[in-house]
Amino acid sequence: MDLKDRSQHETLSFTIHHPGSHLPHVRVGDATRQAATLDFAPYTTFTLITGTAGEAYASVTDKVRDDLNVSVSTVIIGPGREATDIY
Repeated sequence: MDLKDRSQHETLSFTIHHPGSHLPHVRVGDATRQAATLDFAPYTTFTLITGTAGEAYASVTDKVRDDLNVSVSTVIIGPGREATDIY
């Protein structure tokens, strides 16, 4: 895609879903507080951030943590969760 051909007012969105990808800086939260996706991923642990469709990953990360003694957590972003996409 040639970005020069895009209107400056056009929103670009790229889905990146492979290990080691840079974490997009996205505002999440609820009616009382806001955070950024970066706040959920400290440098001291591996973090899997997913939407509600990836809920099954939570049990997998628990198993990896227990079986391999690896520091890993799952953050599920969506309605009724710790964080919701506020946009």
